[in-house]
Amino acid sequence: MNSRHVSPFGGTAWRKALILGAAALCVAMPATASARTTPPAFHRVNLPASQWLRLVHLASGSKRTHMLTGLPALKDSGAPAPDVSSASALQIPWSTWPSGTKQVSSGALTAAKLDDPNSNFFSYGNTHQAAYSRHGAKGGYQQQATIQFGSNSEDTIQAYWTGSYFDTAANAAIMANDAVSTMHRQGFSEQPCYLADESSCHLFVFPIAFNSVGSGVFVDVVYAVWNDGNALGELAMLGEDLIMQRDPNTIGGDFKTLVAQGDAVVAAATGATSGPAGSQPAPADPSIGIDGVDLMHYAKGKLTNTSILKVRETGFFVAPFHVSAIGTYTQDGKLTLYNARGRVQIVEHFVQTGTTRKPDKVLFDSPATFDVTATGNNTPFLQVIGTFDDPSDTGSLTATFTGTLGSSSTTHSLDFTLKSAKVHCPQGYHAKFGTCFKKK
Repeated sequence: MNSRHVSPFGGTAWRKALILGAAALCVAMPATASARTTPPAFHRVNLPASQWLRLVHLASGSKRTHMLTGLPALKDSGAPAPDVSSASALQIPWSTWPSGTKQVSSGALTAAKLDDPNSNFFSYGNTHQAAYSRHGAKGGYQQQATIQFGSNSEDTIQAYWTGSYFDTAANAAIMANDAVSTMHRQGFSEQPCYLADESSCHLFVFPIAFNSVGSGVFVDVVYAVWNDGNALGELAMLGEDLIMQRDPNTIGGDFKTLVAQGDAVVAAATGATSGPAGSQPAPADPSIGIDGVDLMHYAKGKLTNTSILKVRETGFFVAPFHVSAIGTYTQDGKLTLYNARGRVQIVEHFVQTGTTRKPDKVLFDSPATFDVTATGNNTPFLQVIGTFDDPSDTGSLTATFTGTLGSSSTTHSLDFTLKSAKVHCPQGYHAKFGTCFKKK
């Protein structure tokens, strides 16, 4: 196992240490249609990952900016407290960690190391967009561990803790606010930490999406951040979604234990007083949103957007989506996690003739595959790939994607035209996927 501290939001090195004890990653969405019979009008096509992942970008209109306005600045916690002046004062004693904990690494960090993703899991570009060193960081203490929550060795997740201290309490508050802003910019909503003495504590239950062997993978993350005096506390637990969902209540209880220990350590270091979990508003239910639907096809050997598809031409229907959270965390440490699901229905519309109106014809109705683009931002999307083989289905069609997450549901549709046409390739080209490719 690679025990380095790694980035959850960029690159590939972090993935080596992320999924523990697993020989292969599991997808968060079904990779094939359900057992029900797919209407023969539209045939799903499974392309090699190397061909599909040449998609470099989605349609420009489907990109979404995650930016929430009116974010209140986090405040310094109460009356002035003595400054933290020692990194070791911010260590959570290993004896207080949950049962099943196995130490991976720990140690003091300089200000420069706080900005190094190989040393600090919460570094610049991960949960922060601002550098610690640019805001008066003096140092910190990091701890990384695995926690086995079941009898099976694969029932293991990772936990990260970093306590850092700054030249002023104001700068500690700036960095806490930066973490919250970074989460908001990605569309994630915060929940209460249920720490009575830390009103500035914000908790996020969110997914990291990335591509692995041509399939989409979700990693579930529970992350808390707060400031107290000139100190900043950051705690995360994470694991592949199917592992996290095996026993979320035990994981939630372990998180409650650790966040309370982190609170006690920070409070003791700053001279404040830690307290029991307080009564706070219940978190909002997670929500899902589809940002658009794009139809793509091969034109001159490249995937491009289109509104017209030909019979027997391969069509790529893509619907990028986002979620506000992947679950909820309650005051008693109960953690509820959800999987995003998707479905696609393609309907042919009939034109009314006189007083006769034929009902719309459903050409396709099946679960969508969850996947992730091969680009750096790892945008998750729902997709279906296939061909229309019956020339009688030409005309005006609509593809509707439905996304669900817990009790939240959303739909987004795209109108397009199916035309009947034979592919005649000029000399030097050959027909493939309903279009012409230059012969090599």
